[in-house]
Amino acid sequence: MTGATTAADVDEVRQRARRHARALLAGDRGAVLADLLPDRWQQILGSLDLPAPLVQAEVTEVRAGAGAFVETRLRCVGVGADAREVRLRWVAYEGSWRVREARNVPSRLPEPVFLAEEYPRVEAEHWEAMNRGELRVQRCVACRTWIWGPRHLCPSCRGFELAFQPVAAEGVVYSWTRTVQSFEATMVGRVPFVVALVTLPHAGDVRVAAVLEPTPGEADPAIGQAVDGVFVPFGDHDRKILRWRLRERTNEARTAGDSGAH
Repeated sequence: MTGATTAADVDEVRQRARRHARALLAGDRGAVLADLLPDRWQQILGSLDLPAPLVQAEVTEVRAGAGAFVETRLRCVGVGADAREVRLRWVAYEGSWRVREARNVPSRLPEPVFLAEEYPRVEAEHWEAMNRGELRVQRCVACRTWIWGPRHLCPSCRGFELAFQPVAAEGVVYSWTRTVQSFEATMVGRVPFVVALVTLPHAGDVRVAAVLEPTPGEADPAIGQAVDGVFVPFGDHDRKILRWRLRERTNEARTAGDSGAH
């Protein structure tokens, strides 16, 4: 089972996926784990947001993937018709097929977590402006140095008179990273996602990180690629958060693989 998948491979995975659905429904953890790659099972189980308890699990789609994998869709239904769809990608492993990755679909991006009702005082003006759909970056009144992240004194002249000034929410990708594992409960069902570190040319080339929206599934952002900021509502308190959105890639932009910078 090497190279491109065949019709026979798809049929084999279809049968295995149906057994996997039955194991999920029965709560047979041993059988479920046996279908996952041994070095990926924790990542896979920790990344999925499934209804509990399950009352129905059925395979809705099976197809050959663009690479040497077979993709299946699984519809999981909980109490009260709480339905979730999961995409599983199966790869050849030791004469059989195992799940290499699993994702909730459609994908959802993570939301920020603030541990207190109020913003930290030194950062408050930045976040309050964001709630209005505006990007403000700290700047020293005395020496005009742009500062990020927010602090109490200027790192250049040690001045204490700092102000948050509005800047255009646009820049270029300096670096990026893709998160594929949910490291905390708020990320469950919200991976993978890409965080881009973006250089702001209108703010002294300081670099601001934010989640990329929408996160590319397989394609990589390009180093030097232009992005625009969008302000997305989240939570229950009329708050907004900055996310970066890619512009069309230009010939001048280099991929992260070319530069080794992610």
